Amino acid sequence: MLDNNFNDITEQLMKSASVCPLCNNKNKKSSMSVKLIDRQKDRNIFYAKCNYCGAAVISVLDMASSGIGNAVVFLTDLNPSEILNLKNKKPISIDDIKNMKIKNNIN
Repeated sequence: MLDNNFNDITEQLMKSASVCPLCNNKNKKSSMSVKLIDRQKDRNIFYAKCNYCGAAVISVLDMASSGIGNAVVFLTDLNPSEILNLKNKKPISIDDIKNMKIKNNIN
């Protein structure tokens, strides 16, 4: 059941990514080039770039064992390889931010 729902939602996400969320270009049939850049058991990560204005978005689709999906889409200036490099990095901590302020003499 999980795989069928996940595949259905993935297909719907791919179809909905055909129009750029930034310029909303509808002049062409599909202004967005969409590709799957990472697939895991319960998560797919897509990268889409507008062929008209150049805007790029990352779409992350998670699927819970209950069959309920969660999709997050956000603008980015990263390319697909940079996104995949960040995937395995540890999160930034509050101490990292404090240390950055001290090193840069930001008040």
